[in-house]
Amino acid sequence: TAGIVVSPTVATVYTVTGLGANGCVSSSQHSISVLASPTVQVSGSTMSVCPNETVAATATGNGDLFIWSDGFFGTNHNVKALSTTIFTVTNTFTANSCYTQATYTLNVKPAPVMAITGNTIVCEATTVSLTATGADSYTWSDGVTTNTNTFLPASTTTLMVVGQLLNGCKDSIVQTIKVVSTPTVNITGTDSICEGQFATLTATANGTVTYSWNSGANTQSISVSPAGTFTYIAMAYNGVCSGM
Repeated sequence: TAGIVVSPTVATVYTVTGLGANGCVSSSQHSISVLASPTVQVSGSTMSVCPNETVAATATGNGDLFIWSDGFFGTNHNVKALSTTIFTVTNTFTANSCYTQATYTLNVKPAPVMAITGNTIVCEATTVSLTATGADSYTWSDGVTTNTNTFLPASTTTLMVVGQLLNGCKDSIVQTIKVVSTPTVNITGTDSICEGQFATLTATANGTVTYSWNSGANTQSISVSPAGTFTYIAMAYNGVCSGM
């Protein structure tokens, strides 16, 4: 053929001979020099580790420049990864640019995938029950060691739970429980009228609320003319809690 692909391991002279249509023969030679390539080996623990746990790996060889596939330059590298990863080390002779590669596999065990369910916005004096999932054992920041944590928050509270799988790998998740104040309602207005007269009653409460009265009204102020003595009750609702 007119062209060949070669990969000599030592210096080699290639000769090609051509035969013309007229029967004439001609030949030519081409020399290829083979430059030295460096050696490279990578060593490190073969034990499986948890995600982002560091393992010391070492590259050796007679080259000048060691470059790892994650961008690290040098021979001694503390590698880590979120999942099983193959690291490639390239060792180069800077004088002739020849290089050799080797790989190191970092085996990574699975970690818990944590989640928390439960009511995270509650009224004052309300018991909260949070349930963590995704692990085999659990430790909450308040000392609870079951997956479900039931407690009575006095104010807005943040809890963390650490989950661990049987393989020893851990992860954590944080949950904030917001405690909302219960509205306190104050009613102002005349508390005694003559028969047939009207009285205006106005409810006020802390925060942004909507009002409802036991008379059926849903406004902040009401005008009433009861046939007899009647107790009016106003409720305020802030989107989470109701109070009177």
